[in-house]
Amino acid sequence: MSVFSKAVECAICMEASESNVIICLQGHGACEDCAPSLRGHRCHSCRQALIRTFIPNLPLNDTVSAVQTMEQELSNLNAQLHQEREARHQVELEYAQYKSEYEGLMQDVEAQLGSKRRRSERGESSTAPSYNELIGRSIEISGLKQDTAYNGKKGVIQGRYGNRGRLLVQLDNGRHLAMTRALIEQCIHVLE
Repeated sequence: MSVFSKAVECAICMEASESNVIICLQGHGACEDCAPSLRGHRCHSCRQALIRTFIPNLPLNDTVSAVQTMEQELSNLNAQLHQEREARHQVELEYAQYKSEYEGLMQDVEAQLGSKRRRSERGESSTAPSYNELIGRSIEISGLKQDTAYNGKKGVIQGRYGNRGRLLVQLDNGRHLAMTRALIEQCIHVLE
């Protein structure tokens, strides 16, 4: 319970109310619900006689109403802050995913550049066909280490697959493979 709620709670029912009345000449009060039960008795705080007509404690009632409004606004702001934190967390997750994909793409590019550098250092031709030159060409797969079931299969390069520099290969048996350019250069013989 907040300090404010404790200060405005009714001394009889112990609940904060926005309908408070003054019940004695000393200015003591009670909530509007409990005050009628005191008729014929004395003030619960100072033991003086009660005034004939209870007077609404307008400044206190206005203050209670204003504080309750502020507490509701604070609750709304906290809910909004929670939503914004959730949205930021989602953006951070998406960023991490895109960063991972970018790093994978950069590794592919670095591998391709390293392969070209090694070939040029050995004096080999670095005139590997571009992606567009590979599309529509027949291939024979050999030298795959992970998926040996595809070794010896023939197919046709259909086109690009996704945004990570992969090519889609349709095999003679109707299956499709998505392969990186580096893997194609290592394991696939392009049939002329």
